[in-house]
Amino acid sequence: MSTEITYRLARSGEEPEVCALVTGVFNRFVAPDFPQDGVDEFLRYARPDALSERSKKDHVVLVAEEKGKLIGVLEVRQYRHVALLFVELQGRGVARELLKRAVAHSREQAPEVQAITVHASRYALPIYQRLGFAATDPERTENGITYTPMALPVGGRLTTA
Repeated sequence: MSTEITYRLARSGEEPEVCALVTGVFNRFVAPDFPQDGVDEFLRYARPDALSERSKKDHVVLVAEEKGKLIGVLEVRQYRHVALLFVELQGRGVARELLKRAVAHSREQAPEVQAITVHASRYALPIYQRLGFAATDPERTENGITYTPMALPVGGRLTTA
């Protein structure tokens, strides 16, 4: 029996729970591909106080919740760049729905935005490709974090594959 997943904007004060989900998924799936300096850089970014500060500026955080527990997080910077997308229960369409809602929110708040971009880790690259993103440049490494720059045209539709 499936339970209902709800999607909403993150609330002030939820930063510790949001960051716990992000760091838990990161440590399980992404960190093994990073050198220690990359792991340290990411964990500095994913601190609750850092998220709180970003949320006061130009970042929006959407969450997915099931039975009162966060199961997914998506952070968007300036309505145009996915800064974080982490899902605890994968394979249920949570990332797709979070992204769909982020795109709709971006279109509403910043109609001039032409594309949503992301720096996809090696682990996440095929996930973003299934969501309709395409690489815009070759893989690169900065501060120990290896990623592929990708973009999804805002006028485009998310793929269903």
